[in-house]
Amino acid sequence: MRFLNYVLLLTMCVHAASYASTLELLFESGDYEAFLPNAEVAAAADDIDGLFLLGKAYHLGKGVPEDARKASAYYQRARDLGSARASHNLATIAEAQRDIPQAERLYEEALERGLKMPTLLNLAHMTYPDEGGKITSIPYFVEKVGRSGDYYAQAYAENNDDETLAFAAKAYVRAAVEARKYPSSHFDADALSARAVEWLKRSMSRGDNAAWTNYGVLLMEEENYAEARAALLVGAENNESVAHYYLARMPSEDESHDEHARREIYHYEQAALLGLKEAAQLAIDRLGHSLRRENDLATLESGVRRLERLYEVSDFPATYALKDAISRLEWVRKLHAKENKAKPQVGLPMVLQACGLGWGEVYGDTFNLGINTSWRLVAHQMSGTEQRLLEGRVGKDGCASSAEALAPMAQALLADGAVFALHFPNYSLPLKAEENEGQVVLSLEPQVMPIPR
Repeated sequence: MRFLNYVLLLTMCVHAASYASTLELLFESGDYEAFLPNAEVAAAADDIDGLFLLGKAYHLGKGVPEDARKASAYYQRARDLGSARASHNLATIAEAQRDIPQAERLYEEALERGLKMPTLLNLAHMTYPDEGGKITSIPYFVEKVGRSGDYYAQAYAENNDDETLAFAAKAYVRAAVEARKYPSSHFDADALSARAVEWLKRSMSRGDNAAWTNYGVLLMEEENYAEARAALLVGAENNESVAHYYLARMPSEDESHDEHARREIYHYEQAALLGLKEAAQLAIDRLGHSLRRENDLATLESGVRRLERLYEVSDFPATYALKDAISRLEWVRKLHAKENKAKPQVGLPMVLQACGLGWGEVYGDTFNLGINTSWRLVAHQMSGTEQRLLEGRVGKDGCASSAEALAPMAQALLADGAVFALHFPNYSLPLKAEENEGQVVLSLEPQVMPIPR
């Protein structure tokens, strides 16, 4: 069968179009034993399609060892004879070698020779700036990304493909957003915005959720926050991570501080969980901060789980935010346990006698304390409030102590389930309350864990 194919191709040399299509068919079907000798005969005769296909074989390593030098040589001969496809493939080689100016010239040559697809898409992809890359010149960036949008727009006219439409809209948005940041005679920012909106609306009409997000970003840059929020919410409802990210960054409008903080946390967290790495640390920082003074046990337990999940999807090792939240959770659990524990008899005088705080003593060495270190006696309540009762300095005996019985308010706080603690410059250490010889003595426990600050 292969021999018959070979003979058939030789008898068809006078019919150039049929010959070329048969060579193409052999190449695409993978029948390289029949393709290669016939392609070599055609190439030796300067047949433009034979030269191109033989170059493609060496370019891709199809039936022959991959050889970029031979591929380029065959492509160049085909190009010299006017092959648009050879110009295109030489451009891909130049692009792979990072010779972008030469690649662009060759792609443009392929376009001039009539090869619109996939040349327009290759030009659009090559021209589109890297996401997150540093912008050294805004005029150059705007010109470049705008040109990428133009290539996508021309490609869309050829393929009517939704993805190509979405890329065109996205490119025009990036150009318009950067142009707003840098008013210049180099470009008309209003015209760029209008072009971006035109293509975004086309894309939105085709059901592109990302277009709603990009529309919201554009409106947000123009400080049209009400419409921006509405557009971004559509994107967020369709699990667009960038929509959540910009909703977190939206300026406050008639929100309290707590409402604004909750919105930030929620949307940064959703963006991170949907795969946007840039949002992970922002979510971790804000969620961790919100838990530092939280006293609701369920909220803390949920918060710790949420932080653990955020660290899982981020590139960061678990750090202070999670450790602080776990410490806070353990502390609040302790508060709950204290509240439900039998309390000393109410009405007895209360005194402070917390020792072992000097140099060389157990608490002094552990927490870097010593004689003359300042302290404050504080009562922690389940409501989250703190009552300051007394202050002083560690004495020569290594103790923090009260010269006389504490005020009656201390007894009332104890009856309400408050936990007493000594606040030092760097640590807060909880105290236990025990009856001893007709009074309640506040002292440090044998194994004390600092209270989260």
